Amino acid sequence: MTKSPTELVFLGATAFCEIAEIVRDINRIEPTYSIRAILDDNPDLHGTMVEGTPVVGPLEECRRFPDARIVMGIGSYKTRMVRHAIIERLGLPEDRYATLIHPTAKIYPTVEIGAGCIVQCGAVIAADTVLEPFAHVLFNSFVGVGNRICRGALLTSLVSTAGGVTVGHYAHLGTTSSVAENRTIAAGAQVAMGSVVIRDVPLGAFVLGNPARRLRSEKVDESIVRMWENRDA
Repeated sequence: MTKSPTELVFLGATAFCEIAEIVRDINRIEPTYSIRAILDDNPDLHGTMVEGTPVVGPLEECRRFPDARIVMGIGSYKTRMVRHAIIERLGLPEDRYATLIHPTAKIYPTVEIGAGCIVQCGAVIAADTVLEPFAHVLFNSFVGVGNRICRGALLTSLVSTAGGVTVGHYAHLGTTSSVAENRTIAAGAQVAMGSVVIRDVPLGAFVLGNPARRLRSEKVDESIVRMWENRDA
């Protein structure tokens, strides 16, 4: 008997097109998912269509779809920490969130991947790395051996990290940025595109350049700080 495709409901319309392409490529190999709806808090989008998929209401409408898996499609350098507030606000069990991995991504067998992660095409996740829930690794990025990519961290396109790197909760690594071996990017930090990190990056810092230097810092929500401080508890 043919198994029915798993329904997906996307949170956020902005990144829908690029994440939906993962779903289409998975389905070309084996029909696995059907995209049901998009939810977005922008009322101007309600009732519109994105690539043939309806935007049906705000994020809380996810409760209308109890049998669907939820795709966390919200994430940019501006909204990196907002994502945590959204996840807390919705209060869904983590197993309701879909993890989507593009068929062309190379994931080593010893990698651990949590709920709600997105891994885009061409990404390589090397051995003994952990992607905690809601981490995103985008196009053609390389995550080195023994990395820890903490909850909600965003690694954008063409990022490279050497071995033993820790990327903190809801941190953001910009396009083509690189992180040296055994460095730590603390929670809520932002590494600007093209930057080369050779020193640890403090909590909430914005760093830029080669080598990367701190230009400013942003307040990090206390709940994210606690996650970071208790990460090894």
